[in-house]
Parts: sequence; structure tokens; C-alpha cells
Amino acid sequence: MTVVIYTYPPDYLMAGVSARLLALQQGLHVVLAIDRKDPGFACEFATVVRTDFERKGNLNGLEFVQNHLRLMAEHATGDYTIKLDSDTCLLDARRLLDGKTGTAVGLFVRGMDGMNGCCYAVRVDAIPAMLRESEKLPERQWLMEDQTVGRLAQAVGAVDFDQWGSADTVYDRYQPETPVARYRERKAVVCFEARADSDRRSMARKMRSLYES
Repeated sequence: MTVVIYTYPPDYLMAGVSARLLALQQGLHVVLAIDRKDPGFACEFATVVRTDFERKGNLNGLEFVQNHLRLMAEHATGDYTIKLDSDTCLLDARRLLDGKTGTAVGLFVRGMDGMNGCCYAVRVDAIPAMLRESEKLPERQWLMEDQTVGRLAQAVGAVDFDQWGSADTVYDRYQPETPVARYRERKAVVCFEARADSDRRSMARKMRSLYES
């Protein structure tokens, strides 16, 4: 199975942590997608690809969504391709997808009225239909990648979305006071939520510790 991580220089360290440990621990094929204008990034545990389509800030716009779906299909190595944020740990891909058959598997957040982009999976065989459906969308900058992909997946088939905050969700937000064992035993995805003022070196160390626990 393939995991695609879009990253940029401030997040290279975190993306590298995930790439290394996803490959070594779970045998996943990792694709690190960097923008053509950014400095190079070498990672022996991942395929590094330079993208030449506009990201319009934080992964926005119809052009980005369509090319993102094409990239997920191009690098697919299984029934699903997973998109993962640089600041998110995918602790267990099998747990994320266990028993799921939907066109997309992800996290639905009511406040966003859509799918969260920290980590989701798209069925590879649904991508052609999603691309056809995307031709009906207006070409506007504010089309957000995660919400748009989620809506396209819903338009072409049934989806498997967890509800944020539900007792049985496999998603969680990282909290320093939460025992690491709780994440490992119950969760598949843990979001760190890096911000402009975040200490990314410290965050990368915490991510590595969580993966290696």
C-alpha cells in the first residue's frame, strides 16, 4: 500500500520520520511529494517526487485536487492509497482500513462540514469516476483538498467516515499527558497539528517516540 505525504521545507524532518518508520514498521511504500520550487529532499525510505502543479497555499484549488488524485493513482500499490499530513502519525494502516470498503476512508468533522485532511484513504478504482465528477466543479482557489476529495468520493459511492470525538474513532489528537500505550492500543492516526510557531524538531522527536513505542 502507498502513503502520499505532501511536504515542504519546514516539515521535511517530520515527513522523514514518518517515511522511515512507515516503511520499516509497516512495509508501506511512501511517496514524499515536494514542490518543484522547494529545495531537494533525500530520503532512502521513500520515493521523492517533485510536483509541478500549483498548491495555492495549503493544498487548495481544482487543479491541485485533480493532480493529487492522479498522483495517488499513479503510485498506487494496493486497493487504497493513503494521504498523510507531515505532522500526523499513521500508527496502524491496517486498523485504519479494517473492514472498510468505501470509496474513501477518513474523518468527518462537523465544524468543517467535510473530511479532515490529516489522514485519509481513497479507493484506487474510484479515482477515475472522482476525476470525471471533478469536471463539474468550479475552478476556485477556495476549493480545499480534503473537503473536495471527500465530497467527490461521496458523489461516486459510499464512504467510510469516522466521526471526530466518537468513542470508537481510530483518530485522535496528540496530548502530552496521554499515555503512549493508549494511542498504540486504540488508535490508528494521531494528529500533532503543527502551527507556524511550533517547535518542529521537538514535534519530530515526539512523533518518532510514538512510532517506536
